[in-house]
Amino acid sequence: MLLIHALDPDDRQHHWWELPGGGLDEGEDLRAAARRELEEETGILLVDLGRELWVRETRFHYKGRDHHRIDYVFLGRTPTTTPQATPRPTVNEKAGLIEHRWWALHDLRRCWLGPEPLALAD
Repeated sequence: MLLIHALDPDDRQHHWWELPGGGLDEGEDLRAAARRELEEETGILLVDLGRELWVRETRFHYKGRDHHRIDYVFLGRTPTTTPQATPRPTVNEKAGLIEHRWWALHDLRRCWLGPEPLALAD
């Protein structure tokens, strides 16, 4: 599983692991947004996404402000971890990026961010 290690540029001690993602563009559906965000942040191209895994609502403090977010998480599979396009992270994403890391399923317990570890066999 690909996760991004990020930090708050205004509080560099505040860091976390998260899935690639971001907001919807005008008229964009959730699946198209997920594919676009993955490409922009990592350069990985996905033609299709699998099933929706979960929806999560969070409230958090970032860059001196309180935020509210709803995440829709989809299963995506790629035959390669090598970027097929040039990543185009935003200024904010660049400022907060520590690293991208691919995790084996058994290692996810160290940084898990979902409701519970998933069996991703299907």
